Amino acid sequence: MSGATGEREILLPGRLFHALRLWLARSLS
Repeated sequence: MSGATGEREILLPGRLFHALRLWLARSLS
């Protein structure tokens, strides 16, 4: 159970960071 929650905690910030990088790339180009 704890492994699943840990996966969610890692996945969510990862998606946010990825979206932020995409937005930054679009803003800079």
